[in-house]
Formats: sequence, C-alpha cells, structure tokens
Amino acid sequence: MSRLRLSLTIPGAISLGAYEGGALAALIVAAKSLGEETLVIDSIAAASAGSITALLTARALLRGVDPVDLLAAAWVDNVSFKAMRTSSTASPLSSGALSEMATKVLGSGGTPEGPASTWQQQPVWLSMALASLAGLTYDLPELTQHTTVSASTFLDWYQVTLTNAVDSAGYLTHAQAAIASGSNAIGFPAKRLDRKADAAQYRAAGLQGFPDDGLFWYTDGGTVDNEPLGRTIDLAQQVGSDDDRLYLLIHPNAIPPTPSPTWAGSAPEPPWVRTAIHSVGIGRSQTIYEDLKRLEKTNSRLEWVDSVAPAVLAGIDSGIGDAGLSDAQAALVRDNLTAALTGAIDKVRESQVHVATAAKRTPAEHQPGPSDDWSALLDTLVHAASGLEGRDSVKVEVVSPAVDERIDPQTKPLAGSFFFHFGGFFDIKFRQSDFAHGYRDMRAWMTRDLGGYLAGVDISAALEEVDRRYVQLGWGDIDDDGATLSSLSFSEKLGLVRLAFHVGRVVIHDVLHGGV
Repeated sequence: MSRLRLSLTIPGAISLGAYEGGALAALIVAAKSLGEETLVIDSIAAASAGSITALLTARALLRGVDPVDLLAAAWVDNVSFKAMRTSSTASPLSSGALSEMATKVLGSGGTPEGPASTWQQQPVWLSMALASLAGLTYDLPELTQHTTVSASTFLDWYQVTLTNAVDSAGYLTHAQAAIASGSNAIGFPAKRLDRKADAAQYRAAGLQGFPDDGLFWYTDGGTVDNEPLGRTIDLAQQVGSDDDRLYLLIHPNAIPPTPSPTWAGSAPEPPWVRTAIHSVGIGRSQTIYEDLKRLEKTNSRLEWVDSVAPAVLAGIDSGIGDAGLSDAQAALVRDNLTAALTGAIDKVRESQVHVATAAKRTPAEHQPGPSDDWSALLDTLVHAASGLEGRDSVKVEVVSPAVDERIDPQTKPLAGSFFFHFGGFFDIKFRQSDFAHGYRDMRAWMTRDLGGYLAGVDISAALEEVDRRYVQLGWGDIDDDGATLSSLSFSEKLGLVRLAFHVGRVVIHDVLHGGV
C-alpha cells in the first residue's frame, strides 16, 4: 500500500479564514486517524490570512495539537473587530493585537500539545507570500540579441521547513512572517521583517536591491499572489518523493457566477459600493481559475511531449526495417542521431546557463543523460526545450463552498463574505457558521473523492471520527450564509459607524502629516 502525500494551497480570505480553518480541522482529524504511513501533509503554500492558517496547520500536525480546538480558537474565538480595535492613528486596526492573539494561540499557554506519539515525523515545508513595499529588480535577458531588460517584482516569500523539534517559541517567531503576509492594507499597517539570514537566496535568484540591513516593509501577500498554487507545486518538487501526490486547494471564494439583473442587460448603473465589493470577489476568483487553466495546459503538454520519443523510436526502427539496412548501417544511423541529439542538448544547456548568468541567477544543475541511448536523449531534449524538464503531471482537487453545487445549486456566499470579506469579524456567529461550513465541505470531499486516491484503504473509521468531532463542535445548526450589512444588530452597526469615524481620523492624520 503506497502512501499519499498532500500539498496544500491556502489562499488569502480575511475573515473567511474561518472557513479554511474548519476545512483543515476536518482534514487533520482524518489524517491523524488514518496515520502518517497512509496520508501525510508535507507542504503548504499560502497567502494573506491563509499564511496564519498554514502555520497553525503545521503546529497541529507536528506537535499533536488538537486541530479543532486550535483552529477554532484562532479563527472563531480570538478574531473580531473588538479584539483588533485600536485608538492609534497609524491604522484602522491593530497589528499588535494580531501578535497578542498569536501568543495566546501559539504560545506555551495556548492550546496544549499532544503526546509525542501523536507528532508527525515528516517535516512540513511552508511558504508564505509577502508583498514587498520596496520591491526588487531583476534582469530579463534576451537570448537572440544578448541584451537584458530590467524588471521589478513586489512578490516575496518567507519559506521555512518545520519539524516536530520546533517549540512554541519557534512558532511565535514564524508567526511574525504570517502576520506580515496577512496584514491586509485596508485595515492593518505595514509590518517590517528582518531578512538578513536569507540574503544569499536573494542573490542566487538574481534579485537586486537587497538592503544592507536586510529589513523590508511588507503588506498583505494576497495583494500580489492570492492563490499560490504554482508555489505549492514548486515546494512539493523540493520535498521530493516517489509516493503519490495530490494537490489540494482550499478556496472560500470559488462560487461560480450566477445570473443577476444587477450586472447585465438593461440594469441601471450599479451602486458604487456594491461594485467595489463585487470587484474584490472577481479578482480572487479569477486568479485561481487562471492557475487551474495553466495547470491543465501543462498536464496536456507533458502528455504530448512524453509521446514524442516513443513515436520517433517506432519510426526509426520501422524505417530501418523497410530499407533493409544491415546491422552495421542501422548502428551508424543510430550513432549519428545520438551525436546530433547530444549536440542539441549541449546548445540548450549553454543557453540556459547564459540566461541564468545574464539574469545574475545561479544556473540550475542538470544530471548528465545517457550518452549512448538516443531515445532517452531525445526525451531529455524535448523536455528541456519545451520548459517542462523536471515537471510531473499534477493532480489537483478543490474544496470550496461550491463543492456540493450539484446538490444545492443556490449556493450562497459565506457569512463573512460581505464588507470586503471583513464581515466575519463583526459577529462570532458568522465565524462559527463559516468554520462549520468549511468542516462540512471538507468532509463531503473526503467522502466522495479521498478514497479514490487511497486504493485499498478503508477510510470509514476516519470519517466517523470527523463526524464525532463535528457533533462535539456544536455549530451544525448555525447557518448565516449570505449575510449582509443589514444582518448586523444595532450595536454592531453602531460599532461599524465608530470604525468608519476612526478610519476618517487615520486618513485626516496622514493628510495633515504628509502621509499621502
């Protein structure tokens, strides 16, 4: 029986992190029940609020922390506008409050760790997207004219490999990067991180403009890469394994468009606020579907490229037979073909080194191919020339609120979706509703699809444990999907007015003091 490795992509979601938390709580309960030799989660790429969830997921796996208690504490009990309120004119919401909540949840006094026997032995590779406000430059060499074009990027990453030796203090250190990744600029101030320890990696990647002190100001990583599926694939390739691998995307926003008189036909001009809110959802949904579209293209090209060498081999052998060539003549044909392919590969390698050197990157190392197997050489050449070298076909599954659309075609947005996805921070019942919704959606996906990736494994006991914990959670009857600002109580609306006044104070302060 082979082991299944899971690579997770956890996008930014702001208050919809409660949905992601519920989905991952169910997944980790099942993974612990099945055992590490059957199912192991070994890599996670995340952005924005998903980075906080990713760090919590790693802790639950590696230190045996109860996933339901941990993720509910983080995304239901300890995040609210009240908890993040600040009187400071530096920003509408408090970044310091996020650090305090991280200490409360991840610190030694937070959700207790399990016995060592429950700790995952496999490390977890974690990468969190960051938006660098300073940006970095790099060179794009032009191969035919030998010129370079300077480009810029504001996308940065914080990557770490976590083991079960990392204690609470270690998680609190990494939590600062997760908070930076999740510091949505609408509500939170920028956060500074010290990247001196990573200076060599910046240079190896050909990135220019690294400050002497290694200090960068960051904002929400979801601004530049909200669904880092590609990063997840790169991360898993670094892990390496012959086990089967599945990429699982937790996506709170993947609700397909539905006909609406507001946005089409002879409808009047849409309200400004509603258009702004709708545009946020458009951007978040569009990026993931573009990623999946590119992935499907890569899988198709891999399948096509893999057919080239066998087809040419069959054609050469058939031609040799039809021409009645002697063994010596056939050998000469194959030797000449081998020499030509070897020369072509050498030219591709030289060009790859030139491009990397011109871009001030460290050239990738390639293992030498067989010198006398022209079929293997042709396969190497085609993969290298097509940019598919080192890539494998990728299997992706998505868990989202639309996962059971075939059952409920009238799927509504999550409770926390309104107010630019900050809605869940108004009321704990919205977060409870979204947490339970995520838990149910993951349970539905595991029931329907997980068994197909675990041939010969009975997952019924694991699903029973997932169900038991759901009942124990006690939020099954809470359903606030489709909540809006009108769903708020009078006191909550009053709190929103206070928040709006505070935002005005922040803006006025920055205008008066030259901050804009």
